[in-house]
Amino acid sequence: LPIMILDVNDNAPKFERPLASFRVTENALNGTAIFRLNATDPDVGENANVAYSLVTDTPHFRVDPITGVLYVTAPLDREKEEVYELKIRASDRASDPKDIEALHSEAIVRVFIDDVNDNAPSFSLQSYSVKVREDT
Repeated sequence: LPIMILDVNDNAPKFERPLASFRVTENALNGTAIFRLNATDPDVGENANVAYSLVTDTPHFRVDPITGVLYVTAPLDREKEEVYELKIRASDRASDPKDIEALHSEAIVRVFIDDVNDNAPSFSLQSYSVKVREDT
């Protein structure tokens, strides 16, 4: 008499790197891939499939729900924002990823924006005058 043991969805996915930091230049184009997050679930079968979602509300980034790749989705400006701290959730696909009670774990990704020389120097006055001694 064969006995089949069925997996119970009792394990949450775990991130390989629950805290990560990356750099991207402020002139990165929309669609630029920054990093691929990786989470694994020790359950088996359908219970082991992982879905990714961006918990942090921002128009500047998105995460692919299947691959876990983090993308730039809007123009970045270091003069406005030097670093973004993003919370990413990995949920097992056996449950609804939007369900707060779903088996999940979260990672923090800090994206540092590198400055590009994109602003010309500016002066507050049209002209300046200075006196310099002849013997200096």
